[in-house]
Amino acid sequence: MQDLVAHVAPALVEYRRAISDSGEYVFSAATVHPVRQPLTTDALLIEKRRAIYNDCFLADSLWLHGTKVVYQSLAMLILSSVFHAEPSTVRLSLLSRRSDIKTLVLQSPFFRLATASYTTVPHELRYEPYSAGRHPFRAMPWLRSDDLPCFFLTHGAGVDNGLLEWSGRDTVRGFGSDTGSVLLAELLLNISGDTSPTAEVDLQGESGFRGVGPLSAEVKLLLPGAADWRNAQE
Repeated sequence: MQDLVAHVAPALVEYRRAISDSGEYVFSAATVHPVRQPLTTDALLIEKRRAIYNDCFLADSLWLHGTKVVYQSLAMLILSSVFHAEPSTVRLSLLSRRSDIKTLVLQSPFFRLATASYTTVPHELRYEPYSAGRHPFRAMPWLRSDDLPCFFLTHGAGVDNGLLEWSGRDTVRGFGSDTGSVLLAELLLNISGDTSPTAEVDLQGESGFRGVGPLSAEVKLLLPGAADWRNAQE
């Protein structure tokens, strides 16, 4: 079993050096390494909640609690999944006893396109840090709903017995399309920068301020300094 932060540490060193020197970094299959599994972390806590709109609409809500280095590491993992065809599915086990979610599953966009007659391959992401607000995608009306990140709350065994089994759903599958995955990775890098003041991000559905794709749970990203942040390792 490999710890997530230790696994991506060499890539993080190169990334931070480039950002410090030139203010940008190019992610591609050549600059992010394929994932070696299995991966674990005890430093990411995901709570499972529900949000109610207008006393009539109930939405799944996931609250992620992590430090800046944890969010940077998760971003690196996402980008590795985007730019490499293998492994097609990446599983990250969450070891914190306080975490309602026990497994985070990332699926490569190559996996979703495998049966298509025409296949496109992600080429590169030229990343430059920028400030992210509490509702970062609200100011991007050109994004389609299908372009936004997705967090699908499901049953770890792969068998779902219906809505009554909500309490047993302990797995999140992410993060939608390759565009949605890259948007999420960029966001994680933005809020985990050394000078970023952001301590809380809300990614809501169409009933709220918009930030996640269709059928996705809503998401709150919390960092130390946020009122509701919790230490996963306590």
